[in-house]
Amino acid sequence: LQQLSVGTEPIGGGAQQNASGYAVCTYRDSQEDLDLGFSATLVTDVSADSLLGESDVAEAAVVEVESFPAVLEQGSPENASPCRIAISTADKQYLQVRAETRPGAYPIEQACEMTTTAAEFAVQTLQTLR
Repeated sequence: LQQLSVGTEPIGGGAQQNASGYAVCTYRDSQEDLDLGFSATLVTDVSADSLLGESDVAEAAVVEVESFPAVLEQGSPENASPCRIAISTADKQYLQVRAETRPGAYPIEQACEMTTTAAEFAVQTLQTLR
């Protein structure tokens, strides 16, 4: 995420926990007028395919990210961060990546392209750490 987030700062100073207790890391520009950041969340007790058929997304599809199976979720373009990718990294474990955008700031295709690039970088980074 740091590679994509040049000029940004980690929210909260680094890795945090979300409301569900999962590890999350978010980078966002410190200037309020800019509208882009990236986040990654590690979910450790459910598989990515459980996201298929969720009612809060407009569309979900099975894709691949760096040869890993993943679920690409697209919400409404007027939502903040309308696109997210859940990459299956192990049994009942996935890495959720998204470009953090302001509502309506980018067309959904562009938001999904940014999210896909962030997901690819995240997986590449994890592979180098093995």
